[in-house]
Amino acid sequence: GLMLNKPRTIYILITHHCNCRCQMCHSWKISENELSVEDWKRGLEKLSGFLTSGTKVNVCGGEPLVKKGIIEILETLQASKKLLTGVVTNGLCIDEKMADQLMGLNLFNVNVSIDSLRSEVHDQIRGKKGAFERTDKSLDYLVAAKKIHRSHTSIILKTVLSAKNILEIPLLIEYVKEKGISGIYLQPIEQTFGTEHDNNWFSKSDLWPDDIKLVKKIIENIINDTTIRSVVLNTDEHLQSFVNYFVNPNLTNVRTANKLSLAQRAPNH
Repeated sequence: GLMLNKPRTIYILITHHCNCRCQMCHSWKISENELSVEDWKRGLEKLSGFLTSGTKVNVCGGEPLVKKGIIEILETLQASKKLLTGVVTNGLCIDEKMADQLMGLNLFNVNVSIDSLRSEVHDQIRGKKGAFERTDKSLDYLVAAKKIHRSHTSIILKTVLSAKNILEIPLLIEYVKEKGISGIYLQPIEQTFGTEHDNNWFSKSDLWPDDIKLVKKIIENIINDTTIRSVVLNTDEHLQSFVNYFVNPNLTNVRTANKLSLAQRAPNH
C-alpha cells in the first residue's frame, strides 16, 4: 500500500480573532466559523494518536490566547505525553494568572512577539496603543511563573525583521539576556497575511528594508559574534537565507527555512 511519512511539525491556527491590528497580518479581518473547544479536543486527541512521539505542535492565530477554552485545548495536547507543544502570542492576554496556567502546563515553549524596544514603534507595528508595555510585563510574569513551577518551558522572543527595527536587533538580543529568557527567534517581514498575493507587495510596504548591505552586515555580525550567537535561535543557514530573500523577495526558500529552523530550534508565526 501507499506509505505516507508522518509530519514532524504541525501548525494549528486555532483562531483568526486577534486583539492587535498588525501591519503584517490581517488575520483579524478573516471571518470564519470556528471549531468549538470540544471539537478541537476530540480532533486533537485523534491527531495525537496518529503523530509520532516528539512531533512539534505549534498553536498560533490570530491570537491563540483570546480563544475561549485555550487552556483546555493545550491540556489536551499535553495529555498525550509525546508531543512538543508551543504557543505563539502577542502577550497581551498574559497576566499573572495566565502565566501561571501556561507554565503549569510545562509546554515545549511560549513565543512572545516584540518588534521594537521603542514602545511607539512596537505599538504602531502591532496596531495597539500600550502593546509594548503590556507585552514587556508579560515576559516578567512568565519568567516568575516558570521559576515557581520549575517549568522546562522555553520562553522565546519572536521578532519580525523589518525596516522599522533592523538597527535594533543588537539591542533586542541584549534585552533577551536582561530578561533572562531562552532566546530570540528572527523572521523576515513577508507579505501581509490574509491579503491577496502580490509579487510587488514589498515595494508598497514601509516595513520592507531597502538597505540590503545593512541587513547583510547585521546578519553576519549575529553569525560571527560568539557573545550573542547562542541567544539567536535561528540556524546559520536560515539567517543567511534572509540576505538572499531581501535581494529577491519572491524566493520561497526563506519560508521553508523559517519553518524548519523554527521547528528544530524554537518552536512560528
